[in-house]
Amino acid sequence: MGARMFRKGLVVAVILLFIGMCVGPSTGTIFKEPYEPLSSGNTLYVGGSGEGNYTSIQEAVDDAVDGDTVYVFDDSSPYVEHLLVNKSITLLGEDRNTTIIDGTDESEVVVQILAEGVSISEFTIRNYGDEAIEVLSNYTYISGNIIGPESRTFSGYGIRVYQADDNIISDNYISNTFTAIKILYSHDNNISSNIIYSNWLGGIRLSSSTNNTISENTITTGTLANALSYTGIDLVDSNENVVSSNTIISEFGDFYDNSYSGLYLWDSRDNTVIDNMLVKCGYQWYGIYQNLLEDNTVNDKPLLYLIGESDRVIDYAGQIMLIQCDNITIENTEISNTQIAIELVETHNCIITGNTLTNNWRGVRLEYSDTNIISENLFSDNRYSVNLREGSSHIVVSNNTIQNSAIGISGSTGYNIIEENIIRNNGQGIQILGIFSPRNSITSNIITNNWNGLALTYSYFTTF
Repeated sequence: MGARMFRKGLVVAVILLFIGMCVGPSTGTIFKEPYEPLSSGNTLYVGGSGEGNYTSIQEAVDDAVDGDTVYVFDDSSPYVEHLLVNKSITLLGEDRNTTIIDGTDESEVVVQILAEGVSISEFTIRNYGDEAIEVLSNYTYISGNIIGPESRTFSGYGIRVYQADDNIISDNYISNTFTAIKILYSHDNNISSNIIYSNWLGGIRLSSSTNNTISENTITTGTLANALSYTGIDLVDSNENVVSSNTIISEFGDFYDNSYSGLYLWDSRDNTVIDNMLVKCGYQWYGIYQNLLEDNTVNDKPLLYLIGESDRVIDYAGQIMLIQCDNITIENTEISNTQIAIELVETHNCIITGNTLTNNWRGVRLEYSDTNIISENLFSDNRYSVNLREGSSHIVVSNNTIQNSAIGISGSTGYNIIEENIIRNNGQGIQILGIFSPRNSITSNIITNNWNGLALTYSYFTTF
């Protein structure tokens, strides 16, 4: 791989030198003629004015053999083609801004790679229905390309890697896809330094994949409307990967209406998530929690992901997640614009007090956590301000101000105390639902100007 990249660099240098020598002194016209390649294979030319140059990229690929380079001039762009690459060759465009492969919106892959050791660089790939590039082989190098449709609002996947290992995807600009990069059943791949912008479902997704590295990518939402399922980096059933030094930014104006997960780990374990910067988004996990998170930030504040800690006071953070913790006090923090401001899972005897939690998808969420106190906090403009989920009992929610949220206090659990709160200007003030929510005490609250003040379903033996 290193030798091939070195040869490619020399080839590009010779191209630039040769073109510079061919500029006419009086007209400035560039004559695009073949150059003498510095590689072990031959170079086949597409476009340009050289004698014997190919008119289509696929014709050149068909005539190439392993080790050859197919060099594509931008004269004949766009190249309206769907390529099948089944040889270990280098595909090199003259300029990624002007050397264009157009898929014409057909439901096909534009570039499908079947052979090992293929390199593709310096192209724009646009107007594709399924994938811009599909990789079904190992040791592929995809770098320096622009991927995104021109005429459609969104296309399919930008780059899809399926059952393929040891590939490098770097320095590409990918926009307006459903998912920019998707890795399935693939291992030991490196995804780095890509700019991913304005994609519908997600930036980078790993599914059932291990030992991959995702680093130094910049992923932003753009200003999409109603992209409620958007995730910057998403790992599903994927273990032992490294996610480091990425910047993930939500440009949504209002987190209340547009939930955006910066990082989401779903049933994934033993991953290292380190030194990532999340802006107007946050971290979320489901199922398996055994991952290492260190030195990440949410809105320029620390992302605290604590497992099995006790006897600690937290007063500064951008997002707080406590798992199997005991006797933690969270006080006087200001957290906004994140997925879940404070989350307790299997955590007990904690106090959450004096905090200001605004414009989050969820303010405080408790799951399988009992004997905790939530008091004297300000909740404002959250989607769900206080969410008491299954297995959380003997919770005291008292003396809080909860306002301008879709749901002020929601729960599906019993044996809790909700008292002396000011609950105003919400969609639902208090909503307690389900057969597992008996014997709650809801007393002395001031509930005003909500769409529904109090809603109870199957909440047996609840007192008012």
